Amino acid sequence: MVLNAAHTDRIVSNMFSKAVDFLGLTEDGTGRVTQGATEAQEVEDPSDPGSFIQGYNIDPSAYTTDGVISKYLAFESELPEGFTLDNTGISRSLFDIADNINEQREILQKRWGLRPYRCNVFTAYDFNEGRWKGLTLGGGFRWTDANIIGEEDGVEFEGEPQVNTDLLIRYRTRGDFFGDGRWTFQLNILNALDNRDIIPSRLSIDGDPNWQVPGGRGPAYARFDLPTPRAYRFTVTRDF
Repeated sequence: MVLNAAHTDRIVSNMFSKAVDFLGLTEDGTGRVTQGATEAQEVEDPSDPGSFIQGYNIDPSAYTTDGVISKYLAFESELPEGFTLDNTGISRSLFDIADNINEQREILQKRWGLRPYRCNVFTAYDFNEGRWKGLTLGGGFRWTDANIIGEEDGVEFEGEPQVNTDLLIRYRTRGDFFGDGRWTFQLNILNALDNRDIIPSRLSIDGDPNWQVPGGRGPAYARFDLPTPRAYRFTVTRDF
């Protein structure tokens, strides 16, 4: 009998560090980059008189002096008359850069999809005498913890655990069979009970478990996983 158990965790760090250094972004001490472009009142679009676009205020101190963004900001004086960083798409681009990096850091640092615990047990019985000599019958049980499918305010929400049963049938020849040496014929049946229940893998509505499918049909899921159906594996081995 063989018993295995494992615990797995996932820690992601140091993401986008090269990009942050290259662009000259600064960090606020919580793992987020400082947002140097903040939304302000709408301003007239100099390229389309009479229309307005979102305005931004730029804080140069949010960027290091040796980064690409600071060098980019120095070109403001060379813009055509009437154009500034605040009334062009440049400010929006600076806003999006910091916003996207912070969003990706937040998403990638989550443990979505992780199954923290797993265990399996497998046992086999060898017939060593009598008419069944050379035959082995075995079976196993695999369990994996519920997957993490969402997070809200630091609280993780779980999907469903996975349970599978496996079977083994093996026969080893007693003596010479098709020449010298012993032959082993083995059949493994994975997921023998053919469990095909779909597994929720991501909550919908940004992980809010309080949002229910209309009609009282439970929480809303954005994604499902399909388990591997019953599979057969037959192998033949010859020992010299």
